[in-house]
Amino acid sequence: MSDSQHLPKGVEEASSALRRSLHLPVTLDSGRRVVDKFDELGIPPGFLTDRHIRTALENDTLIARGTWTKECIRHASYTLRLGSRIEVASASKANQDARRDFAIQDLIDGEYFELKPGDTAKLYSNEILRLPHSVLGFTVARGLMFFEALVPENTYVDPGFDGNLYTTVTNLSHRVVRLRYNDPIARLFLYHLCEPVEEPYLQGAAKGLKQRLESERATKIGTPEECRNATTESLIKELAQLPTGGNQLAELSKRQRARWAGLFAFSAFWPSLLVLANLNNWVREKLGFAVSNLAAIGVASLISYFTPKLWTKLKRL
Repeated sequence: MSDSQHLPKGVEEASSALRRSLHLPVTLDSGRRVVDKFDELGIPPGFLTDRHIRTALENDTLIARGTWTKECIRHASYTLRLGSRIEVASASKANQDARRDFAIQDLIDGEYFELKPGDTAKLYSNEILRLPHSVLGFTVARGLMFFEALVPENTYVDPGFDGNLYTTVTNLSHRVVRLRYNDPIARLFLYHLCEPVEEPYLQGAAKGLKQRLESERATKIGTPEECRNATTESLIKELAQLPTGGNQLAELSKRQRARWAGLFAFSAFWPSLLVLANLNNWVREKLGFAVSNLAAIGVASLISYFTPKLWTKLKRL
């Protein structure tokens, strides 16, 4: 407990004002103003080394006690681990919902979370950061994420930030990636400024800053009901709008339709031609029984082959 907590209110406020004038930062703790311990540790300006980080953590600054572990202290950084909170924006709903939102999922020790292809998730740290007003943070994602074709963000942490830090990551692979509680997600680098900032961290929404970009569905047909009510031609056009494999899937669908059209034409004309080949005396006399049947099959095959092509050209007129 800081000595300033035992001072009378008027003396405490005067002391806080004096310390601010001397660039000694003041933070909030349990609703009371107390002197931040970090600048009393004699750590010089610049990036913090492992010794600096260990000293600060042991003096209850930078990261809240009970949420950090000495094993995560590296040469000149601290390794943030995945905590119990994950927010997910599912790729399967990207073209169904009018607005893309994140759904909260809880994670406990011993369990894992599955990040599916195309999904985007906010991975909240197990550590609760308590940055002084004179310390700025930077995060660099762990290389193991890139190995699995995940695309994580590298971000910053403003002086005065207090809370769990999240790292946004998108799965661009074709595999389901499992993330477990306490998995290492990012390295946190800490920089001691030459003096405390005049305006510490404040949420962007509180400052009136824009929090998200405008976006809309890439396709007009996305929900199961919309797909059921749409025509085949509309579905193929919407399929071609998909960013990955859309044109290929649309072309395969068109070819499949052409095959079905050819099969329908064959099944429609072949019985009639077969009857003609067997009942027409002139055909049987000229070609014989076996050849006339083969000729009927051949003619039906030619009709089934050219029917889709003719239909496609007629649609373009």
